[in-house]
Amino acid sequence: MAIRAAFIAVFDQVAGRKVAYQTPAGFVSAEAFDAVSEYVIPKPVFCGQVVSLAAFGSTVMGFPVCIEDSKYPRNALFFNACLIVGNVGPHEEEAYSRVVAKLAGALRTLEEEASHISEPTRRAALGLLLPRLVAGLNGTGRCTLAVDECNTIHLRLQDSQLHADAWAGARGVTGVEAHQVPVLVAEVGPDLLAADLALSRLQAHIDGRSTAATVASQAGLDLSWALALLSELALLGYVALIDCFVKTNVYVPTERLCDLARSERAQSTCVQYAQRAGRPLAHPEAALRLFSAFGAGPDGQWRTVAAAAAAAAAVAGDDDPGLDLRQAIQFGVLNGYIRRVHAFPRLKSAEGGTREALPSKQHHLVHRLPPGYLDGCHCEDEICVFLACGHDDLRVALEGVCTWVFRPDPDLGRACPPTFYYGAEEAQ
Repeated sequence: MAIRAAFIAVFDQVAGRKVAYQTPAGFVSAEAFDAVSEYVIPKPVFCGQVVSLAAFGSTVMGFPVCIEDSKYPRNALFFNACLIVGNVGPHEEEAYSRVVAKLAGALRTLEEEASHISEPTRRAALGLLLPRLVAGLNGTGRCTLAVDECNTIHLRLQDSQLHADAWAGARGVTGVEAHQVPVLVAEVGPDLLAADLALSRLQAHIDGRSTAATVASQAGLDLSWALALLSELALLGYVALIDCFVKTNVYVPTERLCDLARSERAQSTCVQYAQRAGRPLAHPEAALRLFSAFGAGPDGQWRTVAAAAAAAAAVAGDDDPGLDLRQAIQFGVLNGYIRRVHAFPRLKSAEGGTREALPSKQHHLVHRLPPGYLDGCHCEDEICVFLACGHDDLRVALEGVCTWVFRPDPDLGRACPPTFYYGAEEAQ
């Protein structure tokens, strides 16, 4: 995480040079700022260029701005938006220099058009965007700052696409789909929520059960906008993405299940996470038996959640172990103990998956699908969300006219750490 802090400094007619807003709060003390203030807010001759100095055990990078106009006291306005970066090489320092230069230009324009710096209330709104600036540049190498309904600042580091791709790959994030279910796995800071009203509304409806499409609808946001926000939260590590839970879902164990088997602490935490309301805590091995029951059954068919639960109960001799199946499966997916096997319908009699092969009794449900949707490349979850129908209804509608192709999600293996820390050290 190269950016340690960010701040906006101004020249106040009473207090002189000062830090108006910063994140994290209190990172730069008044005394520490006084020691470097004349370099952060320099004389006019030194404005309009990148300034880099060693301070606060890091490197402070800014682009001081001086706007000369008779409407200001002393006929000039001075300000500087600075980044405090850690140990970076020359290439990275050049990338941050371009960011502060572009940010300074955007802020100058905002000031000249609508007094966003000189007007204290509007300047406060800019201060609230600092947490998102730091989180975005540290996370994906880019950020979008919505100043108001008319003004947006887009910033990106050099090679930020490579930065974002590497970050996304490490987290298994390839973009959020409408049929995926977002789960909050880390608390979104109040500063970040305060900086974006849409993000705050979206976060309030993430319950770990609703699909991204449902969350967007409940938050009153356009779906594409909501998916972009969820992608950002996923890239920054606040949100994990799982599949929509139904008891007909199919899963398979991963090699990481061995870690769960060796860790009593992880097993205990799992059954606590999946404890059903009003029931005593399940045996620590209950979830392990459930996850181990997935895969092919004696008949060679994939076991659904319902079938795996029945098989696990038969092994334990307990018809009701007291687990909330939804919570148990969620825990298993988030921590990489199991992975989803998705079902993809393909029309039997129509090459390319056209809809004309459907009998009239089934055509009424799927006629709204775009051409080619039943080509074996669109999973059951995706189709159900598109049609706003249940999995059972879709299966009935496609009965006898589709073959089902099953493909498991990629196994990220041990290269991607569990979303939750539950006995990881014991498992190693």
